[in-house]
Amino acid sequence: MTYNFEKYIQTYKNEKELPGSKEKVEIRPLTTNDMKKLLVYENEKDPLVGEKILDQVINDAVLTEDFDIDKLFLQDRYYLFIELRKLTKGSLYNFTYNCKGCKGQSLQTLNLDEIEPRQKGEYEKELSLLDGNIVLEMGYVTRKEQKEAFALIEGTMTVTQKQVEMILSDIACAIKSINTKEGKEDIPIKRKMEFIGNLPGKEYDKIKGWYEKNDFGFDLSMEIKCPHCEAKPEKIQIPLDNFFV
Repeated sequence: MTYNFEKYIQTYKNEKELPGSKEKVEIRPLTTNDMKKLLVYENEKDPLVGEKILDQVINDAVLTEDFDIDKLFLQDRYYLFIELRKLTKGSLYNFTYNCKGCKGQSLQTLNLDEIEPRQKGEYEKELSLLDGNIVLEMGYVTRKEQKEAFALIEGTMTVTQKQVEMILSDIACAIKSINTKEGKEDIPIKRKMEFIGNLPGKEYDKIKGWYEKNDFGFDLSMEIKCPHCEAKPEKIQIPLDNFFV
């Protein structure tokens, strides 16, 4: 006899409001099958493949019927990733800190419940470059835009090269149009990447600064004092290796 044991498996649901779009979505804890996919994600050498796996995991864990991950702001997608970890494994996250001073290691604990996500607020929609000769129309980036940009990254690149290109792609996607004395141009992502690549460093820093200033969602940075030496506290970005272990 075959028993229908699946009916006894209770799925705990939790509603979350995305800090960017304010959309309310219903999520469930990750299952064993989800965790297997995440194990592949965390060990995947190609970061582009890893991002596709993460999409699958988030899609499967969101129960809202009309949910479309392509419409998410990048920050909202990251927010869901953190919330799924809290719902699945709890809010306490342990990680190893390596001191730059004495090279000693220490175990650190971060309580994810104590981090309040920053809400998306008003932002400057225009950014002036090159003494006003170029004015950029800026805006937030969706997962769909990011995927279109990532599709242009060469498969023959090294892992480090891909990671650099992915960061530049995110920043380029925040450019919605370019305005000059000749007029306004809505350019494709490839042209945006070429535009950024040809900019003087200080002008690129302005775009990067806009991107960082107007970021929202979870900020997983933390100031740590090494317990082994007298080095000054160091502010680090929390490593997410083995985040779901």
